[in-house]
Amino acid sequence: MVLLLYTTHRLQLLDVGLFQLLSTAYSAALTRTIYESQSFTDMTKRIFWTIFKEAWEAAFTVDNIKKAWAKADVYPIDASKTLSQIKRKPSIERLPENPPTPITYRAVRRMIKASKTEPEKAVPILFRSVERLATQHEIDTHINQGLRKALAYEKQKRRKGKRLNLLGEDSSGPQLFSPSRVQAAKAYQAQKEAAEEQKRLEVAEKKAQGAEKRLQKEKEREEKALQRATRKQEALVAREEKRAEIQARKEAKKAAKEAREAAKSERIAAEMPKKASIAQNSQESGSSRPTTSENSKVVEKATRSGRVVKILHRLRNHNFS
Repeated sequence: MVLLLYTTHRLQLLDVGLFQLLSTAYSAALTRTIYESQSFTDMTKRIFWTIFKEAWEAAFTVDNIKKAWAKADVYPIDASKTLSQIKRKPSIERLPENPPTPITYRAVRRMIKASKTEPEKAVPILFRSVERLATQHEIDTHINQGLRKALAYEKQKRRKGKRLNLLGEDSSGPQLFSPSRVQAAKAYQAQKEAAEEQKRLEVAEKKAQGAEKRLQKEKEREEKALQRATRKQEALVAREEKRAEIQARKEAKKAAKEAREAAKSERIAAEMPKKASIAQNSQESGSSRPTTSENSKVVEKATRSGRVVKILHRLRNHNFS
């Protein structure tokens, strides 16, 4: 069966008649399971399959499948039922004779839409609406500013003032100043100013010490960086020297090897005439020497102790004790 695009929610059997029944049956079975187990049972694959199987058997029955076919108007075919479910677009609403001034967002939106079809009625109403909303905005702004000032005054009124303590006393009663108390107050204020000045000097000294420490650390950092660069350069020079030394040893070994090979070649060249003369003499005296087959013969010979041993023919003249 082939369905048209965007029609499955109207013509597809599962969407129209079965999935809703399956969802309802599954929800009922799940609620019953939770109620019977007092919410102590965790959902597992086995429990899910039990609940889903029960819901499936309750929803996918022969009668429900037949009703789904009939509801989708696929069999028996009846297109009028499906077409009757499609809602037509509502007709454009007309404005009443004396519409009220819109002051809400939705009312203003409806009036803007109506201005496209009935501008002679909607435009004056929109003007009245804008005027009313602007006036209301001005009133709200004025009230808001007044409330802000009232809150500021109330906050300032509730703020407790700080007691003027000129003598450094803990008394909370009325303050009466005699000439002696005035002198004491002046001395207390001078002492207080001196303590504050000393505190400022200490803070300035700490800042100077901190700046000096920072400069010292920066200087040490630069010195360490210079030392690292120097060590790095020295290590680089040492590696270059070692590399050059290794290369020199390799070249020396190569030169010595070449010299040995040249001396060997000269020695071989010098020995070649001697070997040639020796070979010529051996060829001349070859007839008097026994042949290889004769030298490889085995003969018997008696030793001094009387034993008889087998030796090669060429070793027959050796003395075996």
